[in-house]
Amino acid sequence: MSKTDYESLDYFRRKLKEECLADRTITSFVRVVSKFKHMYGSPTADRLRDFRSYLIERYAPKTVNQYTSALNRWLKISKHSRLSIKGVRLPRASFVENVPSDAEYNRFLEYLLTIGDYRNYYVVRLLACTGARISEFVRFRLEDLERGFVDMYGKGDRYRRIYFPRQLSKEILGWAKSGGRQSGAVFLNYRGRAITSRGISAMLKFRAERAGIPTSIVYPHAFRHYFAKRFLRAHSDVVLLSDLLGHASVETTRIYLRKTSREQSVIFDRYVKW
Repeated sequence: MSKTDYESLDYFRRKLKEECLADRTITSFVRVVSKFKHMYGSPTADRLRDFRSYLIERYAPKTVNQYTSALNRWLKISKHSRLSIKGVRLPRASFVENVPSDAEYNRFLEYLLTIGDYRNYYVVRLLACTGARISEFVRFRLEDLERGFVDMYGKGDRYRRIYFPRQLSKEILGWAKSGGRQSGAVFLNYRGRAITSRGISAMLKFRAERAGIPTSIVYPHAFRHYFAKRFLRAHSDVVLLSDLLGHASVETTRIYLRKTSREQSVIFDRYVKW
């Protein structure tokens, strides 16, 4: 193969498919490389620097890093491994965004009880009382609740133990037993199969809209944030919280010591009167 063949989009797409990347990811990567090739042709160090500047001027840091990652993958595949394009350092957030307040959390639970939606009622409570990622949550089994904990390999292939509150576990087990279930997945869909992360997200959004609560604060990961904030209010051990959340570093967990953006806004308006 010639050098031009290695640089071609068809070859790049074929190699990405061999790596079993998702079609959506492949399409995104190819689009970025196509843009670079249209603007600059073959890669050189100067052209990559110019393209990086172009990206920084037009896109958010996270998007810039996605684009540079795609381009670096192409450089490696197209036999230009000596070349690379640097990403940008992501700004550290000074607040946690989209976290339900206690009032919103309780109002949502009350609404779910009022309409008799016990499945979503327990979904929300278990999310908010474990801090589990949704990918972990959908793997919970009734046997785990009976035991009081479950050991899992989660994000970053890290091992951690997730604990279940005793009283909540007792309630959920009783609810499941009343439906004729004593084992298997904790939450099922309407087909009787373990519910998916997409299914949970869709259900919560649907119920939030009807409860008159912003959908921006009613999604699975929002309740992980809620768990972290509530835990630190009750027990200010950020190292323990880091372990409970399965973070690789305590520095990641420290953001929960900060106020949410809404809390910052309220405090700002209260005290800034000059």
